[in-house]
Amino acid sequence: MADEENHPPSSPLDLEVNLPGLFRPEFSVDNRQEAEKIAYSSDFSLISCSEEAVYGDEDKDAPITKIRDARPHQDSPLTEDDAASFFHKKGFCLFPQNTKVKRWNEDYLKGMMFGSDITKVYSPELESIIRNYLLPEYHVISVDCPPAVLRRGPSSRNNFYGTGVHQDYGLTLEDYKNNLKAYDFSGQAAKEVQKKFDSDEVCGVMVINFWRPIGGYTKANPLRSKPLAVCDPAFVKNGDTVHTALDAKSVGGLKGKQTDQM
Repeated sequence: MADEENHPPSSPLDLEVNLPGLFRPEFSVDNRQEAEKIAYSSDFSLISCSEEAVYGDEDKDAPITKIRDARPHQDSPLTEDDAASFFHKKGFCLFPQNTKVKRWNEDYLKGMMFGSDITKVYSPELESIIRNYLLPEYHVISVDCPPAVLRRGPSSRNNFYGTGVHQDYGLTLEDYKNNLKAYDFSGQAAKEVQKKFDSDEVCGVMVINFWRPIGGYTKANPLRSKPLAVCDPAFVKNGDTVHTALDAKSVGGLKGKQTDQM
């Protein structure tokens, strides 16, 4: 979590690190236009601009970024009001939730065809959180959850971590639909989203990510290796973002498709 204004005393989990994935200050792109995406190939090397445009894992000259433990920034356990207030202020919140999921399905096609703990158990749990805790003052028309999860690290389908600074979904509905098309074997998901969005009662769409450690970590034994880090949107200007893309096939998607990210 990045926040340079009023913040609680330091935590043992606070870090100062060189973050890879940031574009160097001299790199320039006009995000006011439909600029060509900076694309990454299947081995995650840049193919649309010079590799030197981005700070890599080994670049010690990357800017030092302060990453603070987010726990002291909000009361825990959260009440409904606390969760909604912090979520609206920061764009994220820490939410203690016990799940009944036993098997974390990673196969999107299998989950879509046959169902899984993700569709039968986790999706209803998340919908309840969204409706009752995060967006209680909104008239939430529908909540669409994927039939599988994206796991990271050993014993998962993605035996690597997303260490580079990035945002997965772009900024617009078109970006979101393109991401759906990159992974949807049926070709119907993006059409269904557009159909719902075109309804007279719909005034907007929101993408909410839910991340959780599933290795038995507790408050007394928190995750310390490869923790999830998020950025306070108040400290990111749209003009400082770069439109990027991934080869979808390299991350479980369809051949010939690209994602829309930042």
